[in-house]
Amino acid sequence: MPISLDDLREIFEIMIALEPMAARRVALQDVTKADLDRLTATIRQMDAALLKDDLVAWAKADELFHARLIELCGNKRLRLLLTACMDQRHRARMLTLGARPLPVDSNRDHAAVVDAVRRHDADAAYALHHDHLARSSAMLISLLRRADTGHH
Repeated sequence: MPISLDDLREIFEIMIALEPMAARRVALQDVTKADLDRLTATIRQMDAALLKDDLVAWAKADELFHARLIELCGNKRLRLLLTACMDQRHRARMLTLGARPLPVDSNRDHAAVVDAVRRHDADAAYALHHDHLARSSAMLISLLRRADTGHH
């Protein structure tokens, strides 16, 4: 089923409001070294994919980063709401993958969020993740609007 731009705006609005809350919750917890290592490993996968110009592998690792961050938040209902939106966001991302600029900023954004979580800086984790999602959402919507792929 096609996703309209209005649908995407609503999905991104929800994710921008709620996913930073998940990042804040993760930063407030005693996250294990293993969990931090798993988050960092996804960033390394994203970096490796970009070195190979493999945007599909990058997108897969990026989705895994977000899924792992959400999983660690400790709020089952928040996790369910965000997971429900992730599939639709992923479909939009795959439609625009070839048209977007190389997502090196995304990798750096994720590393900054992990660093804030490691320092238990909940405000920074929230702000960094909010800004990341707002920028990437605006870029995806702009690309979809320009592409006018017929999915409106």
